[in-house]
Amino acid sequence: MKKHRALIIAAILLLLAVASGYWVYRFEKQRHKAQEESTKQTLDAEASALAKGSAPTLPVKLYLYSPRHVAPNDQFLYAEERTIFETQDTVLKARQIVNEVLKSRPLFGEEAKLRQIYLLADGTAVVDVSQQTVKQLEGGVTSELAAILSITRSLRGNIDQIQRVRFLVEGQEAETFAGHVSIRAPFM
Repeated sequence: MKKHRALIIAAILLLLAVASGYWVYRFEKQRHKAQEESTKQTLDAEASALAKGSAPTLPVKLYLYSPRHVAPNDQFLYAEERTIFETQDTVLKARQIVNEVLKSRPLFGEEAKLRQIYLLADGTAVVDVSQQTVKQLEGGVTSELAAILSITRSLRGNIDQIQRVRFLVEGQEAETFAGHVSIRAPFM
């Protein structure tokens, strides 16, 4: 009888342990799902600000790289006019410009991505690109310099408040953009 009693108590304790383990598992699963949903629903400032009605467009001049369009004394770049959505928000305008530059082929691949852009009070734009953006650059120093100058000239040429451009890779300061061109100092 004592043996059966001990078995019943052990079974009850085991059942309680399994039930509480299952409850903790479900709770954590729900918490992770809620976190994942909140991450998915991060505010896309560009889309939400520009989605209000039919926003007018604004022509911008992008400075892009193409080996076929190299003009002497133009630092590897040629000018191309594109349109972006007109906005009074300078950072949103800068995001649109950089995103348009990142669409340029063959310099940037499809995985090129702008993570964030900041505008400092001293006129410095801080452009944070993904690791994939710099990893896929081929052609050594030429493609790195062309990428940096393309973004820098496109921003400075279209937004008066931007005086210089600094680069981050994955939110971190880096010695070089992709192994060749130093990005420790801002570009003008």
